[in-house]
Amino acid sequence: MSSRNDRRGFTLVEVLVASFIFAMLASLALMIITMVTGSWERLRSRTEAYRHLDIACNALVDDLRAVNGDSLGSIQDVAFTRFLAYVDSDGNHVLAFTRAFGLGRERANYITAEQGEDYFDYLGINGRPAGSLLPPDGVAEVVYFARDGNLYRAQRAPATGSFQDLLNPARAQAVSAGILRFSVRFWGPDTEWWEKPVGEVDKRTLLKKMPLVVWDSTRGIGNQFNGFPYEAGPDSAADPGDDVFPHMAEVALVLDGGKARAAVLRKGLGLTDGVLYTSSTSGIPGPDVYPYLYLDGEWVKYAIKEKNSFIVERGALSSTAAPHPAGTRVRWGYPAAFRVYIPAGKDAYDTGESARGGAR
Repeated sequence: MSSRNDRRGFTLVEVLVASFIFAMLASLALMIITMVTGSWERLRSRTEAYRHLDIACNALVDDLRAVNGDSLGSIQDVAFTRFLAYVDSDGNHVLAFTRAFGLGRERANYITAEQGEDYFDYLGINGRPAGSLLPPDGVAEVVYFARDGNLYRAQRAPATGSFQDLLNPARAQAVSAGILRFSVRFWGPDTEWWEKPVGEVDKRTLLKKMPLVVWDSTRGIGNQFNGFPYEAGPDSAADPGDDVFPHMAEVALVLDGGKARAAVLRKGLGLTDGVLYTSSTSGIPGPDVYPYLYLDGEWVKYAIKEKNSFIVERGALSSTAAPHPAGTRVRWGYPAAFRVYIPAGKDAYDTGESARGGAR
């Protein structure tokens, strides 16, 4: 009969080896779970971003293809047919234009003696004589602008007054969320290239033949539309006969890719600082994908990505450099672009004059 002393247990070495193997397997399993979870979060974030892109694309394509290019004229700014675009202080585009609804050429309406004062008050045109032009049937003014990560669309019919009145989220509808940047380029009368060609090209030729980022169909408003090469002075704003409309638009959006895993400034960023310290760079793509980061109204460009920092150029993409305190969220995104043909495009005026002749 065997005694209890003959029973053999685990030695200390065996216990330590078993514990080490178990710890290694647990660590490996945790690493795999973390990688899979991170990949799933990034995939979900990208899927959500492209869903927002699809919504924005459908809205913009539908509106731009229906741009009304029939400049019917106006009496003291009663009716507007125009196409305007400029870059705001945050580096986003503001896009305002008149679009048609329904089929066929829109007809003009005129004030008649039978129309009452209430109708005049609604249009804001009290005191206009009979025969003055009213907003045309089936036409509305549409304005797109970006604010606080949303792309907004505002609409007004009749198309009267200043489009600046519509640049208010309270008067607009958010057509897409998760939009870090909204920009547009236009194919004009002298445009020949979407992208800079290979080889040496002088600056003047480049400016003339590349797409335009500002557009003023009236050719006479000025102000934020300075830089539009076909401006012809204030008198042109009241003359619908010399209006010019783009043939195509390229819409570029940056979709928020930082929702899956947030990064914040680990150290405050001064006005002229060139190194950006973050809590993490995990998930942020390299500069070969999209070399820009967004910090509360300012874009910075980076060429070097280190473990927890970036070497940056300040005030990129037409934004303005500003100081940012520690804890500011650092956003990055996925760039996407699409082009829309605009049937209303026009670079030859009703008078027979060419837009090319009006370029300075």
